[in-house]
Amino acid sequence: MIVIPVSTLKAALLFVPKNEVRYYLNGISIKVVDNVLSIAASDGHTLFFDSFGIECDDMSFIIPRESVEMAIKLNNKDVKDLLITDISIGLVNFVKIDAKYPDFTKVFNAPLLETGKLNFNFDYLARVKKAYCEYTCNKSAIPAMRHTEHGQAVLTHESMKMIVMPMHV
Repeated sequence: MIVIPVSTLKAALLFVPKNEVRYYLNGISIKVVDNVLSIAASDGHTLFFDSFGIECDDMSFIIPRESVEMAIKLNNKDVKDLLITDISIGLVNFVKIDAKYPDFTKVFNAPLLETGKLNFNFDYLARVKKAYCEYTCNKSAIPAMRHTEHGQAVLTHESMKMIVMPMHV
């Protein structure tokens, strides 16, 4: 059993597409390896990632978007965390998406630069800001981003990372 903050799930949901052809992206990836829980969500243009230590057996599965949304909706507003197993999230049972989530970790290996002249989709940047506010529970927070040498915009806060791919113009 895994316990994940509702704020983390709300932030990750902002990066999950609603009807992506690459069906494995239509959910949130939950992975535990060597007592480290990783949560990832991506639409192929933006990425949400968080990780923290947890005492749990190794496991890996993808929770469908609709199940996460329903669990959050049914959740008591006073409860800050949801219990997750490989078949349920909160009060909602789900059938996990039968696929392997892409290896997003290679995006994190590029060194960060302080400035750069790049073009980004404003809607993607707005989604990152909204996710940051959900994650930190601070609705007026203004996140600062840096860029990798390959142009991705990267925002980090403690263990959480969000990435936006640049537009080619």
